[in-house]
Amino acid sequence: MAAHSSSLHSTSAVEASLSSLRNCQAYIDTGMDITTGVALDLLQSGCDAADVDSMETVMLEYVSMSRDLNQYISAVEETMRKVKRDSLDEIPDLKKLVHKTYVGYQRKNTDEALKKNDTFLQFKGQLKDLRNPSCETYSLFYLFCFLSMLTLVLDKKNKILNSHANLCLHGYRLQTNPV
Repeated sequence: MAAHSSSLHSTSAVEASLSSLRNCQAYIDTGMDITTGVALDLLQSGCDAADVDSMETVMLEYVSMSRDLNQYISAVEETMRKVKRDSLDEIPDLKKLVHKTYVGYQRKNTDEALKKNDTFLQFKGQLKDLRNPSCETYSLFYLFCFLSMLTLVLDKKNKILNSHANLCLHGYRLQTNPV
């Protein structure tokens, strides 16, 4: 019975730690949102292309952090499911089991997969749209708000052109009327 009680205690501690790790994803998403805003601001202000390229590197780092975090969480969850399913008398070395599973996930990672990540592709698309404005009298670009999970259509003067007024963006409330 002591092993079972110990196992429940370990499982609870792991679940609490996983909850904290999941909260970290919000910080990564905020970093991605800020990076997007900075890159778009750099383009609008006519800064050197190298500055914008450095923002692409930063975005790739955020995408990598997000992937690594999600893989680690998956490795822990998979390990915990296996331990619960096997109902062992002794608690195995969870750290080693999680590490083994995580390394298995990491082996499949490639730089090309990062560059094909949806968030990174959307970021690149926003930069491309701003670099190559349309033939209209004003150029549009699309900004994805990671906080509200909505795509905003903005013109160069940051007027919202779709029907989503008063949305949260960069932690600020936009108080504009749709055009």
